[in-house]
Amino acid sequence: VRRDEARRLIRDKRPGEARQALAAWMAENPTDSEARLLDAFALLHLRDGAAAAEQASRVLDREPWSVEACLIMGFVAREQGDRAEAGRWFKQAVYARHDCWVAQYYLGEAHRAAGAVDQARRAYKVALLHLEASPDPDGGLALPLGLPVREVRFLCERHAEARDVAPAAPWVGKG
Repeated sequence: VRRDEARRLIRDKRPGEARQALAAWMAENPTDSEARLLDAFALLHLRDGAAAAEQASRVLDREPWSVEACLIMGFVAREQGDRAEAGRWFKQAVYARHDCWVAQYYLGEAHRAAGAVDQARRAYKVALLHLEASPDPDGGLALPLGLPVREVRFLCERHAEARDVAPAAPWVGKG
């Protein structure tokens, strides 16, 4: 019940309340990876990348191939403007679960930001293939991503066919 409430609160853009709902769950179950991942995702929404990375790292200590934890680490690196680190984490998420369209999409975004045209196109094509097979806004993951499937599909189609791939938004910071 707490998990569903926390997911709903994050979806409703109420990450602070989601963290409150998760606090008791995490106190009762300190090794529960799903609670930590949801807390990390709420922390991302609160723009506390360091705390989000700490929670995701705790999950990775127990589950080194957690797709959700890898994505969170990639999101944190992306927020910090570290292209190489973001790409590394998104690549690890793809290795952990090749059929995860979300991981493929963000790997494509990381390649695009780095100007790696062929790699970006390939990742977008694979993302599109898996997105068509499973158009779940959360990508089948434990995180309440709520991604706009139609828009992601459009972007994947557009970028998969592009001859040159320029970053859509500037990366801030180093990288």
